Amino acid sequence: MTGTSVIIIGLVSIAIGLVSCFYGYAVFRVVLVVLGFLLGYAVGTALVAGRAELTVLLVGLGAGLIGAAIMYGLYVLGVMLAGGLFGANVASALILALNLEGALIPIIILIGVLIGAVIAYGLNKWMIVIGTAFNGASSIIYGAGLLIPTISVLERRGNPILMTVIWLLIGVIGVAIQYRIFGDDLND
Repeated sequence: MTGTSVIIIGLVSIAIGLVSCFYGYAVFRVVLVVLGFLLGYAVGTALVAGRAELTVLLVGLGAGLIGAAIMYGLYVLGVMLAGGLFGANVASALILALNLEGALIPIIILIGVLIGAVIAYGLNKWMIVIGTAFNGASSIIYGAGLLIPTISVLERRGNPILMTVIWLLIGVIGVAIQYRIFGDDLND
């Protein structure tokens, strides 16, 4: 990636993270539709990889629109997906904090995904707030790491516990702000 691409990706990641972290409950359906589009696009382009660029683009766009429609209709699946992503983030934070390595890492992340999805199914509205806040916090940290290389070094090698604490703080602040904004909806 070029330096400009890294800056753009970093800024977009931070912007998306801020919206998700502090206003995620309100934009959750939009996020689901975008996620469905991206997943559909990825699957569609993978199915026709190696074909003419226009074919890949058209199939990707068509599959993306189908994915967006499916995710819009499958709200509960979207909540479980957000919970699964939150579980993966928690598992990754634990892996970093405990400095784990090796073959158990994918299993730990999968367990985190499954636990997060099951909890999300039960907590529904609260999981949207918690998931978007902490997933947004991850996106903010990722984007900041692209823009400020020292952050990436801290996260991966220097001080993973500090990065985990920062992630937790940003996520908790995000949950608190969303509760302050949407508390009446959450308590229904």
